[in-house]
Amino acid sequence: MDLQNQMKKAVAEAAVDEITSNMIVGLGSGSTAAIMIKSLADKIKAGNLKNIKGVPTSFQSEVLAIELG
Repeated sequence: MDLQNQMKKAVAEAAVDEITSNMIVGLGSGSTAAIMIKSLADKIKAGNLKNIKGVPTSFQSEVLAIELG
Protein backbone atom coordinates (compact mmCIF):
# COMPACT_ATOMS: atom_id res chain seq x y z
CA MET A 1 0.00 0.00 0.00
CA ASP A 2 1.41 3.37 -0.98
CA LEU A 3 1.78 6.30 1.41
CA GLN A 4 -1.31 8.13 0.16
CA ASN A 5 -3.54 5.09 0.73
CA GLN A 6 -1.95 4.48 4.15
CA MET A 7 -2.79 8.06 5.09
CA LYS A 8 -6.37 7.71 3.84
CA LYS A 9 -6.79 4.53 5.88
CA ALA A 10 -5.38 6.22 9.00
CA VAL A 11 -7.71 9.21 8.61
CA ALA A 12 -10.74 6.97 8.00
CA GLU A 13 -9.99 4.82 11.04
CA ALA A 14 -9.43 7.92 13.21
CA ALA A 15 -12.85 9.20 12.12
CA VAL A 16 -14.51 5.90 13.01
CA ASP A 17 -12.81 5.96 16.42
CA GLU A 18 -14.78 9.16 17.17
CA ILE A 19 -18.13 7.44 16.54
CA THR A 20 -20.11 6.10 19.48
CA SER A 21 -23.28 4.01 19.60
CA ASN A 22 -26.58 5.76 18.91
CA MET A 23 -25.04 8.41 16.64
CA ILE A 24 -26.25 9.81 13.34
CA VAL A 25 -23.18 9.90 11.09
CA GLY A 26 -22.56 11.75 7.84
CA LEU A 27 -20.93 9.17 5.59
CA GLY A 28 -19.20 11.57 3.23
CA SER A 29 -18.14 11.02 -0.36
CA GLY A 30 -15.02 9.84 -2.12
CA SER A 31 -12.32 7.26 -1.66
CA THR A 32 -11.48 8.09 1.96
CA ALA A 33 -15.18 8.00 2.87
CA ALA A 34 -15.43 4.55 1.27
CA ILE A 35 -12.61 3.32 3.51
CA MET A 36 -14.36 4.89 6.52
CA ILE A 37 -17.68 3.24 5.64
CA LYS A 38 -15.98 -0.16 5.42
CA SER A 39 -14.27 0.36 8.76
CA LEU A 40 -17.54 1.52 10.33
CA ALA A 41 -19.35 -1.54 8.98
CA ASP A 42 -16.66 -3.79 10.49
CA LYS A 43 -17.14 -2.22 13.94
CA ILE A 44 -20.91 -2.55 13.70
CA LYS A 45 -20.68 -6.20 12.61
CA ALA A 46 -18.25 -6.91 15.46
CA GLY A 47 -20.79 -5.50 17.92
CA ASN A 48 -18.56 -2.60 18.97
CA LEU A 49 -21.11 -0.04 17.78
CA LYS A 50 -24.91 -0.23 17.87
CA ASN A 51 -27.79 1.79 16.49
CA ILE A 52 -25.79 3.86 14.01
CA LYS A 53 -27.73 5.81 11.41
CA GLY A 54 -25.74 6.84 8.35
CA VAL A 55 -26.56 9.82 6.15
CA PRO A 56 -24.91 9.35 2.75
CA THR A 57 -23.77 12.40 0.80
CA SER A 58 -23.51 10.58 -2.51
CA PHE A 59 -25.20 7.74 -4.33
CA GLN A 60 -21.97 5.72 -4.18
CA SER A 61 -21.76 6.10 -0.41
CA GLU A 62 -25.37 5.02 -0.07
CA VAL A 63 -24.86 1.93 -2.22
CA LEU A 64 -21.70 0.94 -0.33
CA ALA A 65 -23.38 1.38 3.06
CA ILE A 66 -26.34 -0.72 1.96
CA GLU A 67 -24.06 -3.43 0.55
CA LEU A 68 -22.14 -3.57 3.86
CA GLY A 69 -25.32 -3.71 5.93
